[in-house]
Amino acid sequence: MEMAAPVPMPFVPCLADPDVGPWFWNESPTQASKRIGMQYFLMKTDPSTYSAADLEREGRTTWDGVSNAQAVRCIRSMKPGDRAFLYHSGGESAVVAMAAIISEPRPDASNPKSWVVDVEFQGRIDPPVTLKEIKADGRFAQWALVRQSRLSTMEAPDEFVAWMRARYPSLKL
Repeated sequence: MEMAAPVPMPFVPCLADPDVGPWFWNESPTQASKRIGMQYFLMKTDPSTYSAADLEREGRTTWDGVSNAQAVRCIRSMKPGDRAFLYHSGGESAVVAMAAIISEPRPDASNPKSWVVDVEFQGRIDPPVTLKEIKADGRFAQWALVRQSRLSTMEAPDEFVAWMRARYPSLKL
């Protein structure tokens, strides 16, 4: 009897909700085609450690220091050409800038549990979008930014990208 070739299993990058499962289990063909193309992420940083102003001044940096398993899965799913919303945590709690992913993810040489990616500054978001505004909108109640406040790196939902595109047409999202 001839055996069928194994069907490759999809890579599971991020879990949008670890209680439900991978985000692609219930995705539509439209969502799947978007997944294959450019993705959007949100990357948090404490501005007293490394701020959007630091990235703007330097132009590009290696995004490191991420050790949470779910956040590391997100970094591992990034690819050159993806975009990231930069979010200042701490007292500011706001989306303040955009960055582009410019390298393939790679293991962090200083931390075997972590991966890194290179990012390049793309522009400021002015005025910044506060967490209070995001929560008040109501459409993002299930997003990890709202539900998992300590998660440092996550996918940005399509609805958020569309909302930001409408608010800031000059960002060319």
